[in-house]
Amino acid sequence: MPSHFIMSESNQHPDQYINEQQPLPTAIVTGPTAIPVFIGYTEKRGSDNNPLPVASVNSIEVTRPQKIHSLEEYISFFGKTAHEPIDVFIEEITNPNTQRVDEISVKATCNVAPVRKLYYHMKLYFANGGGPCYIISTGNTSETTVEVSHLLAGIEMAATVDDATLLVCPHIEQLAETDAGLVYKPLLRQAGELKDRFAILDCFDNEDSFRIKDAVGNEHLNFGAVYHPYLRTSIPVYFNEDALRITRTVDGTQQEHEIAFESLEEFLQEEIISLAAKLTVTLPPSAAVAGAYVQSDAIRDVWTAPADIVLKEVTGPTIKLDEKDQAQHIGDMATGKSINVIRQVPQKGPVVIGARTLAGRDPRWKYISMRRTVSMIESAIRKSLQPFVYEPNNGSTWVNIQMLIENFLQMLWHRTVLQGARPDHAFFVKVGLGETMTEQDIADGKLIVETGMAMIIPAEFFILKFELKMHQPE
Repeated sequence: MPSHFIMSESNQHPDQYINEQQPLPTAIVTGPTAIPVFIGYTEKRGSDNNPLPVASVNSIEVTRPQKIHSLEEYISFFGKTAHEPIDVFIEEITNPNTQRVDEISVKATCNVAPVRKLYYHMKLYFANGGGPCYIISTGNTSETTVEVSHLLAGIEMAATVDDATLLVCPHIEQLAETDAGLVYKPLLRQAGELKDRFAILDCFDNEDSFRIKDAVGNEHLNFGAVYHPYLRTSIPVYFNEDALRITRTVDGTQQEHEIAFESLEEFLQEEIISLAAKLTVTLPPSAAVAGAYVQSDAIRDVWTAPADIVLKEVTGPTIKLDEKDQAQHIGDMATGKSINVIRQVPQKGPVVIGARTLAGRDPRWKYISMRRTVSMIESAIRKSLQPFVYEPNNGSTWVNIQMLIENFLQMLWHRTVLQGARPDHAFFVKVGLGETMTEQDIADGKLIVETGMAMIIPAEFFILKFELKMHQPE
């Protein structure tokens, strides 16, 4: 007995309505399956002579989505980041007899504010296989804190990107739980309503990852996945000498006046620069994981789980998790809201483990690869149907549509994406009067297509419905 999971698809997408007739497709072609949109704060927005176009969203000025293909392009459009203030502590101990310095020690520390981390995230994204993506600048890295209203404006702007398939907002780090929820929910809602993208989320609290389960809410959970913990990277902190804040202590007494770097002895200057150059940034994992998705899709296709991937430019996770921790995060039976983990694996390094959505108890949608594969199929079919809105709503058009979709699904069946010993066990396509439409539907200008796909068990079908509003000459 077929198991029917209904996903109604109406003409709610702006791109479903076209203003001029397009040639009818001869085949359904899938586009790239891993095109992230990154939302966050940047150092600049183009140049003085060539500023990036902006728009006001809820009174917040954000850039329109800018597509880039490399870190060099990111730097060209958005700069790097503000120079990080580095705290330097010089401690001297003198010999009371000679009044000369017997011991001297130098320490350097840096705590990179989340508002200044997007540049580092992009370095980690491209280091892990990232490719073409979009950037939406919601503010400047000179600001001191992340404003939720700015992130929400960027998320709303992301909905205008037709070919986006991933949503990444890495500035959730250190937000309060209520504020984090205000960001998580619209990311998941946009993915769930548009059905063509997937949200990669970070825990707002790295020390207590389970707090995210309340913050994400209970809607559209199969359209997002969470990763934990934060990552220690090998990416150096961006600084210059002007950003050094030097404190000097002599025999336990701190000097009150500010110490200028230039006034220090040459050997101290060299030591400080050497220490500062060794400082690296700690980052939430979402951007690195997005890069891993891109690489996994390119090598293994979207229907393969984006897991068991070793992350590059990462020295290790900030929290050591064992197998028991892993089971508690991924297989949470209380809420079903799975959290995928990054663990340090001997002889391999930091490895992404787990490939579950937040809907961890839903047998249909608990796996990331299932959700993203269905989204890919649905999006490809929907876009291929667009040119048919100008065709007559008759048998000839219905046959063309049926053959178009059947050929596409047969190709997926041959690639073992769909399950079944025979094509009729793996998929079906219905369109026509008495099958998917009534006389009244046709009179109302509706063309309705129903497609079933056996994604898990042969002859148990996921059902996709597509409804076109046919062009009716005045």
